[in-house]
Amino acid sequence: MNAKTNFKAIILTGMTIISSIAFAQNNESKVWVSFENNNSVPAINNRGNLVSVNPAMNELISRHNIKGVDRPLSNSRNSELKQVIELTCDCDQNTLISDLKAKANLVKRVEKAPVYETLDMPNDYTVAFGTDYALDLINANAAWDITHGNSEVRIGVSDQNFYSEHEELAGKFNYYDATNTATKTHGTAVAIIAGGNTNNGIGKSSIGYNTSLGLYRMNFNDVLAASYAGCKVVNLSWASGCSFNPYVQTALNEIYNNGTFIVASAGNGTTCGSASNLVYPAAYQNVFAVTSIGQNDNHEKTIGNPSTTHQHNASVDLCAPGYDVPLSTAPGFYSLGNGSSFAAPFVSGTVALMMAANPCLKNDDIEYILKSTALNIDSLNPNYAGLLGAGRLNAAAAVEMARDYKKLVLTSFVNPGCDPNAGSITIDITGGNAPYSIVWNNGDTTSVIEGLSEGTYSVVVADSNNCRMDSLTVTLSYPSLSLIPTITNESAVGANDGSIDITFTGDSVLSYTWSNGATTEDIFGLAGGEYFLNLQTASGCAVGKSFTVATLTDTTTNSGDNNEGNSSNTGDDSSNNSGTDTTTTSNPLPPLYNNDNALGFIGADNTIENQTANQTELEAFEMIVYPNPAVDHTTVKWNGNAKVLNVLNANGQTIMSEELNEMIQINLTDLTSGMYQIQIIDFQNQMHTAKLIVQ
Repeated sequence: MNAKTNFKAIILTGMTIISSIAFAQNNESKVWVSFENNNSVPAINNRGNLVSVNPAMNELISRHNIKGVDRPLSNSRNSELKQVIELTCDCDQNTLISDLKAKANLVKRVEKAPVYETLDMPNDYTVAFGTDYALDLINANAAWDITHGNSEVRIGVSDQNFYSEHEELAGKFNYYDATNTATKTHGTAVAIIAGGNTNNGIGKSSIGYNTSLGLYRMNFNDVLAASYAGCKVVNLSWASGCSFNPYVQTALNEIYNNGTFIVASAGNGTTCGSASNLVYPAAYQNVFAVTSIGQNDNHEKTIGNPSTTHQHNASVDLCAPGYDVPLSTAPGFYSLGNGSSFAAPFVSGTVALMMAANPCLKNDDIEYILKSTALNIDSLNPNYAGLLGAGRLNAAAAVEMARDYKKLVLTSFVNPGCDPNAGSITIDITGGNAPYSIVWNNGDTTSVIEGLSEGTYSVVVADSNNCRMDSLTVTLSYPSLSLIPTITNESAVGANDGSIDITFTGDSVLSYTWSNGATTEDIFGLAGGEYFLNLQTASGCAVGKSFTVATLTDTTTNSGDNNEGNSSNTGDDSSNNSGTDTTTTSNPLPPLYNNDNALGFIGADNTIENQTANQTELEAFEMIVYPNPAVDHTTVKWNGNAKVLNVLNANGQTIMSEELNEMIQINLTDLTSGMYQIQIIDFQNQMHTAKLIVQ
């Protein structure tokens, strides 16, 4: 991506090498002040003199030669910051601050004003570069394989000034103050690294590729303006001082909370006196500070010489190329430069690519991704371990992670229910940012849809602002339930050695309730008789079934073998009375739902064949109650002959009685919540029961 150029290369000379931030010209100083009473704010009168209605303020104007008044944060939407006043004087800054504080009831707060200075360090080399080690080192080409960026994503570059007609900037910016007369070289180099023209056959490539730019002046008020103009990231390749200013912190918080990611140069080693000292704005909260490394991930520009490092301290968040960086400072001129000023825009341009890949990223997401994907270089720079932030920028990994970050994940939970029109689907949504927009193909817009028949259902989910979207298709089908009992008859009267072994498939079982009080799947130690099972499934079905355990007597005669479900005893009477014969019956049941989706009966066609002495065949009675638990109605189905259905309350009192046909639906609207019993009496006056829970 690095185009060779016919442009002339020059040595960057005549540019100031920053060694400290204690700057003053003609002893000019500035302070930021909040007045107790806004009427005390000085103003120019009709004679051109700066005066105040407050005599104490007029005294200070005269004593300190205060000559200028401005509102340095007028673009803020914070009422307190809009009232901050910048006083300019030909005086000693510290003395003015002391005198302002000494005047009772004059000011609420006074702070040193920021001193804006660029952070470039020109070197002595003149190189016409055909390759760009900086872009190679941060894996720019791999990042561009994911996205070339988006012109709707804008980087606000706050700097001295810019060559707006530069071949690498023409057509790239949507804001520029043409009245700006400050030096243009530094801002031009920074803006081109962040988002200059790329793939245009001339000059150099920019990490931001298709990203657009806003070119702003070098002060915090213009940074506020850039944020409110829609810049997703702002680049501050300058220093404003060596101490904390609460006004500035409040302004930066406002910018950050407005959704603008703030990137700043960490300092050039001699900035603020030492490479270990904090430099502002990089050291403020909510600012992402970037220091320099070279083409071997070296923090010392000259390896082995600690005096050639840029800043390394607790405020540093990341490293990027800042030594011998290919850049352009003016139209047609390309060379190398040094400075954390040039490291920061590599990060700003990468953030713009990340925003193009995933426009829903929040500021904390961006910081997390940049740090998570960085290459740790502490082992390569052991003398600075822990002071270089998360390591060196990896643009490709950051853009890739941004693309997939907080992607929506949809999980479905299907409950077919017990009624052919009682299925439900619940979707669980993770990732993205709530609230979510949910649209099903049946028109529903909730995360839970109910009253469903068999079929295929699809849903489209989008998070807030439609930033992330995903879809899911779910098939709902009714379960094929099967209950197979294996019954062992009582071997003799009083032996109590019968058992019922249940095998249930098609759904998981929540509970078993037997008429003898047992709550296990299988029951043992049974005397002859009828046993009723109420089985509750995970899908909410209540299955009721009756089983008969026979008692073998002296006169019992059986033919066949146990594998066929029959008891066979041969030989003499003593053999018949041995008490060791156990008859096992295994009877599979048909599915709960038949092919036309109508609810069938568990075991509707099943009979338990137990041959007694008089060859009497005992029929099993099956009953199902659904839904159960129920709210306003429940349906009861059964097989076999029956004549009466009763509903009993918890005290055993009959509160409802109905003559039976093939099926009955019970209206529950008059019943209070609680436990009830459904009782069916067949034509042999046998009683069959099932539990019903009314919610």
